[in-house]
Amino acid sequence: GHDCLKTGIDPHYWLDFENMKLAATKITEELIVLLPENVTLYKNRKNKYIKMLDDLDASYITALRGCKRDTIILSHNSIGYLAQKYNFHTESLSGLSPEDEPTADDVKRVFEEILNDKQESIFFEHFVSNKLILSMAKDTNVSVDMLHSLGNITKDELLSGASYESIMQENLQKISKALSCQ
Repeated sequence: GHDCLKTGIDPHYWLDFENMKLAATKITEELIVLLPENVTLYKNRKNKYIKMLDDLDASYITALRGCKRDTIILSHNSIGYLAQKYNFHTESLSGLSPEDEPTADDVKRVFEEILNDKQESIFFEHFVSNKLILSMAKDTNVSVDMLHSLGNITKDELLSGASYESIMQENLQKISKALSCQ
């Protein structure tokens, strides 16, 4: 809820693979209570989903080793769980809420981080205005790209077969490139 954003609790729980395992387990338990005749189906799907999450985790661990940079620049701090788990930092124009308007000090701080860290790319999030990030990218001569926070997906993404796994793999490629990982 909105109160999470005020207290500093990161609401993007789905970007933590351990949280997703807990959610899958809880949903499975509830489905078994509701429709016990499908217990085998639910348990098999949960196990398959958890295996996929474990594979994603292994991919992140492998890809984010030996990075030359340790910071990602983005419009709002939507990937804090990933940053914490895989040992990189985020600098963002706004905090946990994409609706927060950055102050002039926020813009200056991030602008200086881009220049001081010699960033090559900066990010905006899916469904968040990219105007300020595009302007900063132009002013600092860096590339700009989109990270998907998975808070929403479009109909076109759904129709093209986008999944949690495919989106998280795509994010990994972009994060790895931005951090100059080997």
